[in-house]
Amino acid sequence: MMTHNELWLTYHQASRYNKPVTAQLVELEFQNQKLTDLEDVLEHLFHQGFVEAQHRSLSYWENHNGQRLNAGHVVEELLKEGAGKCPQSALRLVIGG
Repeated sequence: MMTHNELWLTYHQASRYNKPVTAQLVELEFQNQKLTDLEDVLEHLFHQGFVEAQHRSLSYWENHNGQRLNAGHVVEELLKEGAGKCPQSALRLVIGG
């Protein structure tokens, strides 16, 4: 089974959704822990301070086409489908709203 160790994502403030964004590369293995689903990735982002904790309940995931994703979605499956493999297919973390 092929495994991927990185995931591309972008952050989108709901109030600034149409503004340009920069893609960020996230390592899926951190301190001997594997980020297996989008909830794990979200937890990591808040723990590392990439997104303020007050916005957690207002955050959700979308693929690069704008389709909303469940937080339990397995990262490996998304990567196999091509989502999050490069900046052009980066997953979107929509914050607020």
